[in-house]
Amino acid sequence: MKPRLSVITLCVDDLERSLRFYRDGLGLQTEGIVGREFEHGAVAFFDLQPGLKLAIWPRASLAHDSGLATGAPSATECSLGHNVFSRAEVDAVMEQAKRAGATIVKPAQDTFWGGYAGYFQDPDGHLWEVVWNPQLLPDAYVVAEQLYREFAPPVNLDFELRHKAIIDRFGRYPHRNEVLGRASTPEEIEFLKQPGSSF
Repeated sequence: MKPRLSVITLCVDDLERSLRFYRDGLGLQTEGIVGREFEHGAVAFFDLQPGLKLAIWPRASLAHDSGLATGAPSATECSLGHNVFSRAEVDAVMEQAKRAGATIVKPAQDTFWGGYAGYFQDPDGHLWEVVWNPQLLPDAYVVAEQLYREFAPPVNLDFELRHKAIIDRFGRYPHRNEVLGRASTPEEIEFLKQPGSSF
């Protein structure tokens, strides 16, 4: 077996509710629910990164497809790790998840291994860890950060990290919506009202 993973499927009790959570709350890109014309076929896919998708599928559909009986779900069976580039980005994603309706299981805090992380559960109890792990940062990012720290004022690095966190959250920079003639989403409008959102 080659180490290749293309789809992570989360089984849910309410497909529409989960769609709203991941699409509207967390901002993941999706074409919405597809396959409604097939019995046990309704599913939604979200783009995570090149070659990897997240799927949400009714529990009953997976039980039917696999031939297994549904059982009591357990949040401690597995967790999904969302690695980010800074402590500030961990806090931003945790806050976004909370506003989307997630249950904050463990607020973001320093870890024993030198990182910074927190846990939340989606509406179906699936456990996500939002984590900044300096050991897992891409080499290019580490080099860029070292150059910033050596040659640029600290405020420049802070600005770039905050700018990146906003783009990672919304997929674009909402502050430019008006000048570019783009309509702002309700979440972007609410974000732009917050003190300190412009810097």
